[in-house]
Amino acid sequence: MANQFPTDLNTWQDGEVIESDWANKIEEKIGKNNSEDTSSLDYRVRYLENIAHEETPTGTVNGINDTFTLAFNPIVASVKLYVAGLRMKRGVDYTLGGTGNKTITMVTIPPDGSTILVDYIKEL
Repeated sequence: MANQFPTDLNTWQDGEVIESDWANKIEEKIGKNNSEDTSSLDYRVRYLENIAHEETPTGTVNGINDTFTLAFNPIVASVKLYVAGLRMKRGVDYTLGGTGNKTITMVTIPPDGSTILVDYIKEL
């Protein structure tokens, strides 16, 4: 499997050594530079640590407030925002800005008491 990019992480076997330029880039991202022990399990565990799942951003949901804040800087393209169970579209329903793109500004103010949940990958 070395030097062939897998279609998903489940195609790697635990303990299998990943070798190639793209694997070195993955190792750099997860802090295992040029290691010989980066296995699918190492990668999956490290990757999972950097995922925010169903995070409730800070900010009052009172029918007046349009600004909410994430706990970590997100990889912008990974952000999935839900209001009352409905997926919102970046650039249409909300924008990301502020330091580290942690600030969510809603185009339409969420109704009082709405549940806001966000899934995203944290920037390293």
